[in-house]
Amino acid sequence: MYIFALVLILMMINWLFFSSYYSLYKILFFEKEGNNTNLRRIILINLSSFFYYGFIYFLIGLYFYTFPVINGKITNYLLICFLIFLLMIVFSFIVKFIEKIRYKHIFFIVLFSMMLISIICPILISISYEKYN
Repeated sequence: MYIFALVLILMMINWLFFSSYYSLYKILFFEKEGNNTNLRRIILINLSSFFYYGFIYFLIGLYFYTFPVINGKITNYLLICFLIFLLMIVFSFIVKFIEKIRYKHIFFIVLFSMMLISIICPILISISYEKYN
């Protein structure tokens, strides 16, 4: 059960990063000539990203609940990381076409998310697995 708690904490960190980055970008840089921000659109994107990150991190939690140790299953882990990377790209392009965000911002968001998912999450889960088992 500690795996899902840890995954929930990491999901909230990732979602808060995306939400604050997107909101600041939208308010400060994207519409500064019009000076009107569409608050409903910002809330809609933030809520949809919350559910999207929830789905992605549920997949991660399910994977690590099923295979808590990665010893011989590195190919399975790389496949799940590739699937999550594709899901992040799809979500980023949906946000790109809805909100017209530049590609460098999409790259930065996906890079941060994949770094958190593929590097930090397994390290923390393996540390907690060794401590509690």
